[in-house]
Amino acid sequence: MAFLREIGAGPLGHDQYMLYTGLVTADEIFGEVSEDFSELLLFGDDMQGLSHAFHRASWSVVEIDSTNMGVTNVAPSFEAFLRSRIIQLSGRDIEA
Repeated sequence: MAFLREIGAGPLGHDQYMLYTGLVTADEIFGEVSEDFSELLLFGDDMQGLSHAFHRASWSVVEIDSTNMGVTNVAPSFEAFLRSRIIQLSGRDIEA
């Protein structure tokens, strides 16, 4: 969350990713959801149906696909997720 305090929320890239101004629960974004989503705190989305959240138990980053409400682990930390996302948005082909 230090990143959000220092850099701030809002769009990344050419409006390709949105970081929220704070953490929100899944029901605030999707409406009624199963109890499985109670451990997730969302922090951003790609404005095309994929949202990203912290899993409270490990603080790892998960991706939520709004088309089927599937949840997939995508990064061990916010730092790793953000580094990967910035590289992806820059269009550069860089191996981490």
